[in-house]
Amino acid sequence: NYAVGLTTGEVIHFRQCSFHGEWVHLSDIGSDYADNNYHHPTSKDKLPFERGVDVRLSSIVWASDSPYGS
Repeated sequence: NYAVGLTTGEVIHFRQCSFHGEWVHLSDIGSDYADNNYHHPTSKDKLPFERGVDVRLSSIVWASDSPYGS
């Protein structure tokens, strides 16, 4: 399990990623925790992104390995 924080404040939890130039494809988003789907910090609306999501690499501020422990 991994998490990334974006420059806009969003946090995305995911299990797999792949790099494509300046983009990162994050997949298996929020599959382990009900609250881990992508959400905007000012909105309670959650988007499950069932096929994953592409994020610009330069938009990632931080990354965490096993943010909830192993």
